[in-house]
Amino acid sequence: MATLELIPKVPVLIVQTGVFLANIAVVKTLFVDPYLKLQDRRDAMTIGNQVGATKILGECEAISRNITSKLEAAYSEAAAAREVVRASTIAKKTQMLKTAETEARAYVDAIEKEIQQEVAREKQKIPAVVNSLTQEFYEQTLS
Repeated sequence: MATLELIPKVPVLIVQTGVFLANIAVVKTLFVDPYLKLQDRRDAMTIGNQVGATKILGECEAISRNITSKLEAAYSEAAAAREVVRASTIAKKTQMLKTAETEARAYVDAIEKEIQQEVAREKQKIPAVVNSLTQEFYEQTLS
């Protein structure tokens, strides 16, 4: 009958261990190391780009906030300048209107005074014209 030997043979165990270690070295060199390098490159290209993109996005947002704050400051300055110019223009307009009104009032007053003087001169002529007309009417009536 055949017997079952459960005690390992040391030379066979050493040879199998050597073959196993050689297979591990070959598989690691030919498959695992290139795969890990490829995965590292892929991670560097994707995750590294994501980190770079996140960094650039943060920089863009900071620049955008900076530009927005500068635009708001410029808008505020422009609004303040506009109000100064507007107030100055309103003051000039008011002054010009007052000057024009004063000149117009002076001109109207001068014309009214001239008209009143002309009316007074014409009123002084009325008695002479009345006498002349009366005399002429009287002469025509008697003749």
